[in-house]
Amino acid sequence: MKISIIGAGNMGGAMARGLSQGQLFKAADIAVSDISTANLDAI
Repeated sequence: MKISIIGAGNMGGAMARGLSQGQLFKAADIAVSDISTANLDAI
């Protein structure tokens, strides 16, 4: 299963980190998009 998250701010970043640390999703199955590359680099 794959998931996409729009926005890598506080909420989107927390969701991406939480999902990747769980057992349901692998990091490769999570796509995050944001206008700010700094937010993406932080994840």
